[in-house]
Amino acid sequence: MPKVGRPLSTEQTRLLITLICALANSGDAIVLSSIIARLGISEEEARSIIDGLVNLGAISPSFSVAELDGTEGVEIPKTMGSHGKVLRLTPSETLAVDSAFKRLGSFDDDPLRQSVLNALASPAVSEKDYERVTHQWSNADVLDRVMKCSQALFYGTGLRFLYQGSSDDAPRLRRVQPFTLSENGGFWYLEAADAEEGAHRSFRLDRMEDIEEDLEVGGLTLEEEPEREVELEFSSTKMLDLLEWPRLRLLGNPGDVPVRASIPYYGGLWLVRRLAACGSSVKIADPELAQAVRDYAAQQLSALNEQ
Repeated sequence: MPKVGRPLSTEQTRLLITLICALANSGDAIVLSSIIARLGISEEEARSIIDGLVNLGAISPSFSVAELDGTEGVEIPKTMGSHGKVLRLTPSETLAVDSAFKRLGSFDDDPLRQSVLNALASPAVSEKDYERVTHQWSNADVLDRVMKCSQALFYGTGLRFLYQGSSDDAPRLRRVQPFTLSENGGFWYLEAADAEEGAHRSFRLDRMEDIEEDLEVGGLTLEEEPEREVELEFSSTKMLDLLEWPRLRLLGNPGDVPVRASIPYYGGLWLVRRLAACGSSVKIADPELAQAVRDYAAQQLSALNEQ
């Protein structure tokens, strides 16, 4: 099965951004020999980058490039009256870049931060989104929770903590074996196996209290729910390329559109959040999961309207 996920490495993406910036105006051109000399890469890598630019132009009408006559390279056609399209980050990538600047001690008016975000930030990210991320990183309690969860992941130990989920009337004790720690939309999430429920669950760190190491969790036998496969149908490969989809299995022939696939679902919010991000570009065959995605999207819209 072909790998599902973003096809370009970080290094390739960096090189593409560099060359896109060099192709800002009509008539601008780059040639193979120049790419090799200026970027210090091999001929094979340079050809791959040129192919990437041509492919990008094929799917983006506002970034159009043409191959040069008589030599290997590309140019913005002289007949174009507008600039090439500036590559934009996704909302999650924008917040991740801003978080990186905050961790380096940069202020909001730092010239480097402003120039990078002005050039690449997603227009969907608002000032309130930036403020929410800043609040997370200025909150000593959140930083302490991130550190404790990171240590548990590093040493492979379990955790116990008080947690009040959206359906809980009051905080209750949870004992878990952590799997991953991630940041999404300014909030930190811990994906873990819940020893009480015997299933994978997603926990928001700002809802955790009294986090402690639990050495007994690792010795417990977790009776996980039977693996539940849910079928999905994507109208294009765009979201499959943009996001990671662990253990996703294609059901049709590679290249078929729409794309039919299946993926394990253990409950929790991880898959729900991803499918909500896909919007109308995905159809969900499982009624329960589809309703969970609709409910989550409605909650997020309601929260935005209240801000």
